[in-house]
Amino acid sequence: MSPRRARAGLASGRPPGRPVCLPPHRTRKWRPPVIKSHNPAGIAGPFGHYDHGVEAVDVSRLLHVSGQVGVAPDGSISDDLEAQIEQTWLNIETVLAEAGMTTANVVRTVTYILDASAVPLLAAARRKHLGPDCRAAWAAGGRGGGGGPRRARASGPGRGGGGRAV
Repeated sequence: MSPRRARAGLASGRPPGRPVCLPPHRTRKWRPPVIKSHNPAGIAGPFGHYDHGVEAVDVSRLLHVSGQVGVAPDGSISDDLEAQIEQTWLNIETVLAEAGMTTANVVRTVTYILDASAVPLLAAARRKHLGPDCRAAWAAGGRGGGGGPRRARASGPGRGGGGRAV
């Protein structure tokens, strides 16, 4: 401590009587965040396995996951769309695991669809990997009709493991 700070009563680096303000991660033990679902009565209910709104309460970490595609670790891409979708989810799970999270921490997913006939496959894989109790928000869009190479791509936020994956 400098003599100047001592004369000013700033022995600890703050004015006398002022509480110590530490970052949240130092002031409390980690608790899993509370996730609240919102499906207001004033709009039609969800058309699938999702909630209209997902509120993250008491979030101490936030992970944004970049768009993932069905590329295997060796760089190969299966010709089978279902295998690509499965690999996409495995890639997402790998990123989450690196951050100490799981798919139980996901609060939102975004899916780009090139072929509308793939929606049932995407929905089934989403339910399989997120589990029946996870109703993370889901945004899906793209162009219908097919054409072009079939590629599975998804990105999403998540929650827990001390934070959220986004």
